[in-house]
Amino acid sequence: MKTGAIVATLLVGAVTAKEQMHCTGSCIGGDPNSIMAQTKAVKEADWAIAAAEGRLPNLNSTSVRGLKSKLTCANGQVQAGSTSYACDNVDMYSFMNLADLSTGDLPAAGFTRTSDIWGWTSSSGTDITILCMGNAVTFIDSTNPSMPVHVASMFSEQERAASWCDVKVHKDVAYVVKDSAPAQGIQVFDLNRLATEGNAEYPPALEPDVKYQEHGSSHNLAIDNESEFLYSVGSNTCRGGLHMVDISEPLNPTFVGCGDSDGYIHDAQCVVYTGPDARYTGKQICFGFNENTLTIYDVTDKANVQVIFLLGYAGSAYTHQGWLNADMTSLLLNDELDEQRGNTDGGRTRTYVWDITDLEDAFETGRFDHPEVSIDHNLYMWGPIHRNGWGGNPAIPDTDISDDYAYLSNYCSGVRVMDITQMESGSISQAGFFDTDACSGATFSGTWSNYMFPNGVLAAANIGDGVFFLDFAQTKKN
Repeated sequence: MKTGAIVATLLVGAVTAKEQMHCTGSCIGGDPNSIMAQTKAVKEADWAIAAAEGRLPNLNSTSVRGLKSKLTCANGQVQAGSTSYACDNVDMYSFMNLADLSTGDLPAAGFTRTSDIWGWTSSSGTDITILCMGNAVTFIDSTNPSMPVHVASMFSEQERAASWCDVKVHKDVAYVVKDSAPAQGIQVFDLNRLATEGNAEYPPALEPDVKYQEHGSSHNLAIDNESEFLYSVGSNTCRGGLHMVDISEPLNPTFVGCGDSDGYIHDAQCVVYTGPDARYTGKQICFGFNENTLTIYDVTDKANVQVIFLLGYAGSAYTHQGWLNADMTSLLLNDELDEQRGNTDGGRTRTYVWDITDLEDAFETGRFDHPEVSIDHNLYMWGPIHRNGWGGNPAIPDTDISDDYAYLSNYCSGVRVMDITQMESGSISQAGFFDTDACSGATFSGTWSNYMFPNGVLAAANIGDGVFFLDFAQTKKN
C-alpha cells in the first residue's frame, strides 16, 4: 500500500478560485512508486499479439447502419448479416466500423484503434458520441442510432498516437487527455461548434478552443459538474494524484492545486456529497481508485485536501475504476489484473461491492464472480449520472433511466448489465449482455467503455473494431 502524509500538498499557497496559479516546482513529477508502467507493458504486449493476428486493427468487420429497425436479440444471438453477436436482453441499433470512422481528414489504417467514449446532447436535441481513437477523437452524430455519422475529428497534440485517452464533458465543452503523450495537456473543445463546423460528407479536423498546459500526459480525468472542478489523474504532475482545475469558466480552465498524498490515481469519481454520512453533507468528495486501494478524499478546501479513508482488499492486483450508486451508500469497483494474475476463481471476471455509508470506514460487502473468463474495465450507473448531471449534460431529475442497473465494459465478454437492486446487501446479478467481440479469455481486446445517452441509447467502444449502438430492454423505468 502506498504511504504518505494524510494532508495533500498545495504548491503555491491558498488562492481564490480564479487567481492565477501554475504547476511548478514540486508540482512537477509523477509517482515513482506507481505500477502503471508495468501495467502498460503487459497490455502493449497483448495488443502486439492482437496486431500480429490481424485483430488490432480489425479491418474486416462489416459496417451495420441504416436499418429500418433495430436487430433484436433472439435465442441468445443478434444476427447482423453474416456476423453473430452473443446477447441477452440487449438489442443492436448499428455498428460503425473503422472505415466509417476514418473519413474526411482522419487518416485510415493504424491510427484507428478506439479507447474511451463519452457523449453530449445539445440544447436542440442532437446526440454527439465522442470516441477516443489512436491519434484523435472523433465526433459522431448519433441522434439516429440506426444511422450514426462521423461529422468531425480533433487530432491529438502533435498528432501523437496513444493507446490511452479519456474524455469528459462539462457545460457543452469536452475535455480530452492522453497518456504517454507528453505534449497533450488537456484539449478543450466547445461542442456547439459542431452544429456549424461538422460535415458528414467530409468530416473536418478541428482545432481545440484551448490547450491547457499545466501538465503533459495524463491517464484520466474526472469532473464534479456541480462544483465545477476537473480532476486530472495519473499525470506527470502532483505525484500522479489529483491535479485540480477550476472549470467554472469552461473555456478558461485554471490550475488550483494538487491532492497528492496517496500518489498515483488511476481513475476517480468526484461529487458534491449527498449520502448518509452527515459529517460530509455538501462537501466535495473524490473516490480514488489508486492501483491497490480505494482512497476517499475531501477536496472541498483545495488548499488542504484530506485523505479521509484508504484501504486495500484481499486479492487485489490493480485497483482500476468504480462508480457510486444513486444513494451514495455503495459502490462497485473493478480490478483490471486480478483475473490475469490468478486471483479470481478460474480467471473469471470479478466485481467488488463496497459499503460507503461511513466515508471514514468503508468496507467490502460482497463479490460477484461472472460466469465468463474475462478482464473487467470501465463501469457506470447511468440513472444516477443523468439524474444528477454527473455526465456533463444538465441534470434530469425526472429521468426515466432506471437506477437499478450498472453497465460494465468487460473487454472480451462485452457489455455486461448488472442488476444492482440488492447492492446495499453486497449482492448483484447479471440482467443482460452484448458481446462485442469474438475474442475470449483474460486478454485486453474487446470493449473498453460505454456511454448511455439520456434517451437510453448505449454506445460501446470496441478497441479493434469501432463503436456499437445498443438498447438494453429494461433501461427505462416501467
